[in-house]
Amino acid sequence: MQESQSGLSGIAGNLLVNLPYGKHAYYGREVATRNVSAVTGACLFSRKELYEEAGFMDEKLFKVAFNDVDFCLKLLEKGYRNVYNPYIELLHLESKSRGYEYSKKQEERFEKEKNSFKEKWKDFLEAGDPYYNKNFTRKTCNFDINVE
Repeated sequence: MQESQSGLSGIAGNLLVNLPYGKHAYYGREVATRNVSAVTGACLFSRKELYEEAGFMDEKLFKVAFNDVDFCLKLLEKGYRNVYNPYIELLHLESKSRGYEYSKKQEERFEKEKNSFKEKWKDFLEAGDPYYNKNFTRKTCNFDINVE
């Protein structure tokens, strides 16, 4: 069975999670300046004009999850590029400021936002991420080869 060409885990995800500092990933992907479809909002920089032109982050449809990815994809639609810059070092403590989502209400909100994202970006997800090699699995975040 061929793996979906959509984003990591069928939608979107962070690459190279928990890669030890100084360890290299597939062909040094962690140190290569490159175009990507999206970056996490915790590490996202944009000129104010582009932020306004793209219509900001949609915090009505995506209160917590996917508003950063949605914003980046809106920039791509407008002909701009999202660039991963390996020369900027940040320590991102996932969910440190807002906490983890354990309650039933939080899980329901996440599912709603995930479904809204899948519906809004259905064509993009079906076409596959243009910046992620189709030979890599979407099941992991470390550029592992798809063996299926």
